[in-house]
This record gives sequence, structure tokens and C-alpha cells, in this order.
Amino acid sequence: MTTIQFASVAERNIISDGKMTVDEDVNKLRLSSQALEEDSLDQKKLGPTGVFVLKHKTVYYDKRSLFCFSSNNSIRKFLVRLIEKTWFDYSVLGIIMLNSLCLALYDYSDRDDESTMNKTITILGQIFTVLFLLEAISKILAMGFISHKNSYLRDPWNIVDFIVAITGIVDLLPNVPNLKALRTLRVFRPLKSINAVPSMRRLVSTLIISLPELGSVVIFLSFIFLLFGILGLYQFNGEIYSQCRTTIEPISSTDWPKYTPITI
Repeated sequence: MTTIQFASVAERNIISDGKMTVDEDVNKLRLSSQALEEDSLDQKKLGPTGVFVLKHKTVYYDKRSLFCFSSNNSIRKFLVRLIEKTWFDYSVLGIIMLNSLCLALYDYSDRDDESTMNKTITILGQIFTVLFLLEAISKILAMGFISHKNSYLRDPWNIVDFIVAITGIVDLLPNVPNLKALRTLRVFRPLKSINAVPSMRRLVSTLIISLPELGSVVIFLSFIFLLFGILGLYQFNGEIYSQCRTTIEPISSTDWPKYTPITI
């Protein structure tokens, strides 16, 4: 009797384990089917989409970038893998920091670049301009320009980068004196660091979103400053007039004797 009972218990355990494994497999199938349905819905929302499977994630960009480069193009696949690398963002951030340092060292009183320092910084600025243009071109070829929802110009921060890259072309135009004033737009290049650092981008986005809510705070503080300003005017009106002079009015146009305290 005991052996039969042990056998029945073992069979029940085996059956329960089998049911658990079947239930786990069913749950996995349900989760995978849900993930596929979500991906299909995302693709329907995005429109004609090119799927790029990377090592750790899958990204969706325009099916044909610039209406020329398909999702199967080897050059575009390489560019997608390149811009999705972490070291790519860090490299762009390092270039931005070096460019900002050059902008800080530039002598803006020497507008004709006669000094050796300004000549060197101008050459470095042209190199930085080429690098920024290559970054923009790589992202446009990989992501698409504007037609797809995940394309380059659909991101507001990429619009800032694009403007910086376009205005940087002015540095590459030789002997154009009328456009020298536009070179001052190089001071906007450090703004590219906002797009290069995701945490800074989130911080700036949060600050911009909170600006309308800060309007009431600014109005309240202005009212407080105005209140204390009026109170100060009524309290000290004429009280400290000519307190540091020995006479109420100047003796002459050049002489108004000062009050000198007597020290013992």
C-alpha cells in the first residue's frame, strides 16, 4: 500500500510539473504574440518603416532614406549601427567640448585673424565644421530626413544640430567679407551638447515645460518687489539727501565739499 501511495504521489508531482511547464510555455507564447502585435501596431503608426536589428535592440527608421537608400543598403546599415553606438555620442560630445574651448580662447577683437592664435583656432573651427557636417549627413542617411516619424528633423534637438551644421558652412566659404558677421553664430555650437547628453536633454525639456507654470511665480515676485520699492521710497524719501556733504547744494560746478567725520 505504501509503495502504491508513493508512486501515486510521484505521478501527481510529475503531472503538476508538466502542467507548470506547459503554462509557462503558453505564457511565453502569449507575451511574444503581444510583443509582435505591439510592433505591428507601431509599424502601422510609423508608416513605411525599415527595421534594423542591432545587437541589443531593434530600431525603426524610414524605409527609404532620402528616397534612395533602402533598409537593405549596406552603407545605410553601417551608418545605423554607427549612430546607435554609445562611443559615437561620447565622441561628438568630446568634439563639442574642444570646439567650446576654442571659442573661449578666440580673440574677437582680432576680426581679421592676424594673430597666430586666431589663425590656429580658425583652422580648427573649419575642422570642427566638417566633423559636424559629417555627423549630420550620417544621421540623415541613416534615419531619413523628415518624412518618417523617426527621421532626423522630427526630433527638435536635431533641428538645433542641423542649424548649427548649416551655419557652420559659412566658415568654409573663402573670401566672403559680407558673411563674416554670420560667423558669430558659432557661439551656438555648444548647444549641441544638449542633444549629445540624454540627461541634459531631459533636464532642459523639463525646464522648458515648466516655464508656463513659472509665469505666476514671476508675477508674484514682481508684485513683492514693487511693494517693497514703494515702501522704501515713502520711508526714506529725502532722509539721506546730502548726508555725505557739508552743504545742501554744490558750491561750484567742480566743488562740493564732502563730510569728513572727526576722529579722536
